[in-house]
Amino acid sequence: MISCIHRGKIWRYATSKLCGYRGQSLPVYRCALHVICTYRPYSHTQAEMVCLRCPDFKEVDRDQAQNTSPT
Repeated sequence: MISCIHRGKIWRYATSKLCGYRGQSLPVYRCALHVICTYRPYSHTQAEMVCLRCPDFKEVDRDQAQNTSPT
């Protein structure tokens, strides 16, 4: 899964209602821009922003993340 610079820690889990994923548990994350978000949709009527469709999505620079991690 690709990480977004705005996505935070897991807040809760939601159960998917979509065909092919029905019944699967999906994480709902804290989001610095949209309050909460999910990586992919879990319902046709969900209120949370979906990272895969988000116009504000910014991928985490993996090189920068590795250079700033504690050693």
